[in-house]
Amino acid sequence: MMILNEKEVAMIKADILEQQRRGNEIISYWHCEKCCDEDMPQHISVGWTAKGIQVWCETHNLNVQHIDLRGQKIAVAKVKDVA
Repeated sequence: MMILNEKEVAMIKADILEQQRRGNEIISYWHCEKCCDEDMPQHISVGWTAKGIQVWCETHNLNVQHIDLRGQKIAVAKVKDVA
């Protein structure tokens, strides 16, 4: 596990605030476990499927997550415009 110093934590917090200012509301990210184990950059695709939403690792050609919406009606939220 990596331990961050105060400067690194401050930089991450500033980055999160900037992402939120631009409309990014993500609070948790998915990562390919194999990419993490092999210390490789993430190359992930996300898209709609017949069941819901799938997160796919392009590097390892593996499913990272497949979210089954169980036929629920959904709406796409519009991200606020950034000047």
